[in-house]
Amino acid sequence: MKKLLSNELPQELMELLHPDFITNEKEYWNAREILMKEYPGRWLAFHKGKVIAVSDNIFEVTKVVGKIGCHAFITKVGEEDLEFKVRRMEFGYRTEDIFIPIPQAQVAYQNFDKTASKIFFDVIPDTGADICLLPMSECQAIHLFYSPCITYRLRGIGAPAIANLLFQGYVEINGFS
Repeated sequence: MKKLLSNELPQELMELLHPDFITNEKEYWNAREILMKEYPGRWLAFHKGKVIAVSDNIFEVTKVVGKIGCHAFITKVGEEDLEFKVRRMEFGYRTEDIFIPIPQAQVAYQNFDKTASKIFFDVIPDTGADICLLPMSECQAIHLFYSPCITYRLRGIGAPAIANLLFQGYVEINGFS
C-alpha cells in the first residue's frame, strides 16, 4: 500500500477529516491495482470498499458524493498525487492616488450544497485564477468543510510541496455564478 497523503496533513487539516475518509483512503489503496485495470485516468469516489461514482469530470463525482453525504475518498486513478503550484501574495491597496481605477466586485462564497454563504463587497477579482484560497475562518463561516474533499499537494514557487485538502464550493460574482 502507498503512503497515505492524509498522513502528511498538518494537524489542523487532519482534524477536518472524518475517520471514514481515512478508512476509505486506505481501502482504495488496497484495491488500487484492480481499479487501475478498470478505471485508469478517471475520477472516482471510493466508499466502503466500492466505487460509488466514476466520471471523466471531477465535478460529476463530487456531486454524487455530496448527494449521498458520505466521506468517500475521491481521486483520479493512476494520477493520485495531484499537485497545484500557486504563488500567494497578500498586500493592501491604496485608493487615494491611483490613476487607474481598480475593478471591484461583490463576491459571494458558498459551500458545496449552497446552504451557507458569505458576501464581500470589495473583492478585486483575479479572472485568471484556477483555484481560490480562503482563510480557515471564512471556510468555517460557510461550512465548507462539510463538502466532499480531495487530498493534494500545494507547492508555492520555490517551495516544497505540502499535503493539503481541496474542498469544492461556489463563487458568485456580481450576481453571476
